[in-house]
Amino acid sequence: MMPTWCLEMRSTADWSDVRYRAYTSSVKRKMRFEQIPRIRFSDSEHGIVPVVGEKRGRRLPEIAVLRDYVEEHTR
Repeated sequence: MMPTWCLEMRSTADWSDVRYRAYTSSVKRKMRFEQIPRIRFSDSEHGIVPVVGEKRGRRLPEIAVLRDYVEEHTR
């Protein structure tokens, strides 16, 4: 069975603040996602960072708030 990865964009200020979540079994998509640049907030040291983890357990709902940003950087 092929592994499945959870791709998320998370806030470094509040790790529970997930702005993007999708799932993939594509190694190529996973590798492109890992290379997405961090979004830095100009007023603090925080930002939004890509996080990849192997999916374990049930899937959480997908979130598409930063879909355009992710698609732009994974083409």
